Amino acid sequence: MSNNKPCIWAPGQDANIREPIQALKETGWRYGDVPTASNFNWLFKMLTQEIASLRKDLSTQKDEFNEAISKQAKSYEAKLTGAIDNLETKLTTSMDKLTTKFTRRIDRSSRAAEFNEGISRTLCFLLREMEKTIRHYHSNFPSFPWPLHTDAETMTATEETVGDRP
Repeated sequence: MSNNKPCIWAPGQDANIREPIQALKETGWRYGDVPTASNFNWLFKMLTQEIASLRKDLSTQKDEFNEAISKQAKSYEAKLTGAIDNLETKLTTSMDKLTTKFTRRIDRSSRAAEFNEGISRTLCFLLREMEKTIRHYHSNFPSFPWPLHTDAETMTATEETVGDRP
């Protein structure tokens, strides 16, 4: 063995590479035949070139695979974004419709309450007047407590309660 460093098989163009004859390339060596070093160099150079091309093919396939995944992800993201926008639009529209509907119901209920309160108030005042008229003719007619007071009565009642406090 020489003191030279071990080198990679056929590392460069200046290596001792000799292609075997055509018959040996097709059939191979027989048992017991020893190929020359130059033939080994040729064989291993072909193997390293084939492995390098496979490696290159794998990296190309990896890049193609990554591109396909990226393209698929972008397509899916676009579909998802569209679906989210569509859902957001539908949700906003539904909320606007519900808000309008509830606002109308609240307004209707408020008007109904005001109307009913107005009718109740009017009826109470009419009944009070009837009671006064009946009491005018029948002095022993019982008095009823009325829940509603005129503004003047309310002011007098609050002045009395404020004045009664210590």
